Amino acid sequence: MDYEQKVKQLKKDYMAIFQGETGQRVLEDLKQRCNYDDTTFVPGDSHASAMREGSRQTLLTILNIIKLDFDVLIKRRVIDG
Repeated sequence: MDYEQKVKQLKKDYMAIFQGETGQRVLEDLKQRCNYDDTTFVPGDSHASAMREGSRQTLLTILNIIKLDFDVLIKRRVIDG
């Protein structure tokens, strides 16, 4: 499977999981848990800040795969591999 096929299939998979009512509830929960609308900075604790930022980055990747057009995903190489 080449890169474009992989991206196309993963986008379909993400859409299948997160499009419906259940998927939207899960995304809303992840937004709360992963500091979507909040700072990831923890004063005096760089490790906790890094952990929170890692969680947030994972959520942002999911949201980008769902929202961005296929051509943009390819251009930005949002998906590794």
